[in-house]
Amino acid sequence: AGETQLQGGGAALYSVSTTAGKKVCVPLGSVALKVLGELLEHEDQEICSYVNGILYSLLSLPELREEARTMVGFTPSHLTPSIPLACMRPQGMGDMLTSAMQASPPELQSQLNYILVQLHSDAHQSSEDSGDDGDDDEEEDPDVLEGDEDEV
Repeated sequence: AGETQLQGGGAALYSVSTTAGKKVCVPLGSVALKVLGELLEHEDQEICSYVNGILYSLLSLPELREEARTMVGFTPSHLTPSIPLACMRPQGMGDMLTSAMQASPPELQSQLNYILVQLHSDAHQSSEDSGDDGDDDEEEDPDVLEGDEDEV
């Protein structure tokens, strides 16, 4: 039941993040980005696709993109009982994305690459991702979640 709930939550957040509703995430920036960063390497590829789509959409907002550039966290794959937290190397969103790319299948690697490009883009590019009126943002995202539209 936990996986199903996570998939449903991911689908709902994806739906919100591809509309003007994504702006409600701005005040929750660091928390939302850290949770999404922790889910980047989830074992369920459907969840990873939702996380990737959400990140791509949220990083179109300059304030969240800047937050992601400056955040520091640890990816779950590095949290092992044998390594004390004090000895772990902190990772930012770019490091988390790169780490996830190395551990992901090719279709997810492509999605993660788009997110890295979005992360490193400048603020002037964010208007391109907004669409004309915000109603068809989902269609303008580059094949980030190709085939998953039916499931949302």
